[in-house]
Amino acid sequence: MPWMPACPSDVGVFHGPLDPIAIVTHRTYGAWGGDYSVGKQGIFHFLIGKNDGNWVQFAPTDVVQYHCNGANFTAVGIEIEGTNEDDLTPWQSARLGDVLQWLHATHGIPLDYLDPNSVAPASVHVNDGNFRGVISHVSVMTDDGSQQHTDEISVAAFNAAVNAQPAPAPPAPRTQGSKMEIIVGSLPKDSAWGSPDGAVPIPANDAVALLVQGSTICGSWAEAKAQYGVPSGAKAWADAHPGVEIWHVDAPVLAAVLHGHNKLVA
Repeated sequence: MPWMPACPSDVGVFHGPLDPIAIVTHRTYGAWGGDYSVGKQGIFHFLIGKNDGNWVQFAPTDVVQYHCNGANFTAVGIEIEGTNEDDLTPWQSARLGDVLQWLHATHGIPLDYLDPNSVAPASVHVNDGNFRGVISHVSVMTDDGSQQHTDEISVAAFNAAVNAQPAPAPPAPRTQGSKMEIIVGSLPKDSAWGSPDGAVPIPANDAVALLVQGSTICGSWAEAKAQYGVPSGAKAWADAHPGVEIWHVDAPVLAAVLHGHNKLVA
């Protein structure tokens, strides 16, 4: 399950599966506290506040959140505290760039922004899968013809956010001789573990792939595959690579590994 490592998380409500090809940007027209409460209800993936330190991910980016009638089933939703008239704060601009670049690297979503002034409001089909890129809420055509929201960010604000952030380098290719251990397990219900610095949340009962080379935690095989080329049928793949070992561990051992990144020994 894709969680952005650098962004704080607070797990909210999840809906159905999502394979995102687009991003919708929003303005909240509210304040941080109220916006945060709304986000916990399964309404959007990311919230970026005005003040330094205020940003959060409420859901992995492979699940649906109900942020935009007309785009919920193809797009990730990013809410930005404030109104259309509010300039993005330096904090908001930097964190928006971080999130956009991470979504591009994780899901391959093009960082091509549709200028809201170049199309009529509520005129772009997104849920039909023909739109790939970044779009503001105001431009999305609703599925049911209901009243459309008007929130948007400017092209200048989008460009400032994206251009301030260098694109992440792709993962180094794995070679047959490189040593890598994959530790797999699941956590008991109602538990929550993460990396020692708390930056990488691991939801309860979710399969965990911990790639000991680089001590990288992935929340699922899908994430391991997307970021590091580790296929879901990893046993056959590992058998073909002498430098790779897979360990299946029980919950107490997994918890110890997640907290201490201890290296298991045969």
